Amino acid sequence: MDKMRKNGTIPDVTPNSKSLMGLDYLELLLSTGNLSRECFNQKGIAIFYHKNECYKLELLPFGGKKWRSAANVYYGNELLGIIHFNSIYETLSDKVKFKLENTTFYDDWAAITIGTIISNFVKSFGGQVLSVLRADIALDGCKYGEFAHKVYYHELVPIRPSSLKGGHWATDKQTWQRINTGFGYGSRQGGRYFRCYDKSLEISEKSKHKGYILDYWKINNLDQSGGHVWRLEAELRSDFLKTVEGFTWEHLFDKKRLLSLFQVATKNYFEFVDEIHVRGTKNAEQLKKRLQRAEKIQVIDFSEVNTETYQRIKAEKKPKTDRTAKIMIKQLALSAALTAENEPEKALNYAKAAGLLMEENSLEDYVMKKTHFWASQIEREAWRAGKSVNSLVNLVNLATSLQTLQNVYV
Repeated sequence: MDKMRKNGTIPDVTPNSKSLMGLDYLELLLSTGNLSRECFNQKGIAIFYHKNECYKLELLPFGGKKWRSAANVYYGNELLGIIHFNSIYETLSDKVKFKLENTTFYDDWAAITIGTIISNFVKSFGGQVLSVLRADIALDGCKYGEFAHKVYYHELVPIRPSSLKGGHWATDKQTWQRINTGFGYGSRQGGRYFRCYDKSLEISEKSKHKGYILDYWKINNLDQSGGHVWRLEAELRSDFLKTVEGFTWEHLFDKKRLLSLFQVATKNYFEFVDEIHVRGTKNAEQLKKRLQRAEKIQVIDFSEVNTETYQRIKAEKKPKTDRTAKIMIKQLALSAALTAENEPEKALNYAKAAGLLMEENSLEDYVMKKTHFWASQIEREAWRAGKSVNSLVNLVNLATSLQTLQNVYV
C-alpha cells in the first residue's frame, strides 16, 4: 500500500452502491515534446500516432490567458479534451496544459481505458506528464443534502471556521421561499477547496447540457428520492497534491486510490462538530480549544462509497454515426491484439471497450463480416512490429470474442 501524506496510509474500503464516486475534472501539466504550431497543416490539423493509435488535433482560434495556442484533441472521432501550448510566459515555454473533456468521465467506451488513452496521447508527441494541475473528485448521494442543511443553519460547526465560505441559496419557484443550495469550504490557493451543493438543481437550472449525468445516476441505480442528488466535491490542486506521499497521476484512475485521496484531503481539515460543543464560547482561543477537543461527526462514511467500476452511459451531445463506431471498434480491437501477453488487463480493457461500442451500435453483424479483412490487417501489423497476436483476441470469431470478454476479469 502506498503511503498517503505523512500521517496516514491508504485505508481499506468496503464497496456498495449508496454513493457514487468519480472524477469530474482533470487538468494535467505536460512537457511540450514535439508539439508546436509547425505541426499543423494549412487547415489547422495535426495528426500524431503512438504505435497503432491515432490522435487528431484541430487548432482553435484562441489560446487563453497564459497560452497563445490551443487545439481540440480527438481519439478516433471522439473529443478527448483540449490542449494549450505555446505559452506567453518563459517559465512555461517547454510545457503544455491538457484538460480532459467532461463527458469523458461519463462515457462508456472511454471509462475503461481512459488512463491508457491519455498516456498514449502524451507519448504520441514525445511528451511526459509532469504534474496534476487540478483534479475534482465527486461523491454523489442524497444524504449530503441533510449535511449541507445542518451546516447552513449552523447546527454543525467546522473545525476551521474561517474556511467556511458561507452558504448558497435560491428561491423555490413553487413556494417562493429561500432554500439552501450548498456551501463552499477551504482555499483554492492552499490546494483544497470543497463544494457541497444540490447537483440536480444545478443541472436543471444552470447546466442543462450536462443531462448525461442524470442518465449516469439512473443507470447506476443511485437513490434519487425527492428528486435531488447532492454532490460533495473536492477540488484538489497541485499545491496540495504534491504533499501527498506516493501520489502519481495514474492513481486518479484507480477508484480505491481515488477514494483514499479524498479521505486524505478531508483529514484534519474538512471536519465538523455539533454546535452544542461551542455554545457560550467567549473568545477565539476558547473556541479553538473546544473545537480541538470535541468529537468529530462523520461527514462521509467511506465504507459506503462504491469503488467498483460503474456502468457508464454514452453522453449524447450529438448523434454518433455508424462510421465513427466502426472506426473505433477496429482501432480498439487492433490495440487489444497488439498488446503484449504480459499485460492481460490492458488488452482486456481495449477489447471490452470495443465490445461495448459494438453492442451499443448493434454492429455485431458488421464485425462478423469484416473479421476476415481485419484479421489479415492485424496479423500484418503484428508482423511489422515483431509481435504475436494477443491470445485473448480470437481473430476467427472476433464479434463473439468481444462479446464473451465483457464478462472476463483478470
